[in-house]
Amino acid sequence: MFTRKLLISAAALLLFAGCKEESKVPEKTAGNKRILIYTSIQPIAFISSKIAGKYAVVKALIPPGKSPHSFTLVPGDLKRMSKAKFFFPSGCRLRN
Repeated sequence: MFTRKLLISAAALLLFAGCKEESKVPEKTAGNKRILIYTSIQPIAFISSKIAGKYAVVKALIPPGKSPHSFTLVPGDLKRMSKAKFFFPSGCRLRN
């Protein structure tokens, strides 16, 4: 009986834990200062921009219409990417 009440209480706590007002914007992202995020390809940029919303500027390294297989980095790309807070590459390198 005790464990059942404990489980119900825990479930209610988890249910109501997400029911609060939106948190305040951190000082770093207030105003015009938004986080810069670079991704490798457009689909990841799209997903990242939907998640980040108004708190970040998301840019893709490979422009729309270009093939990732024939894309070559130039020094200007690396210079722009160095200003980013995060970089999200595509792929999952699990092989050796």
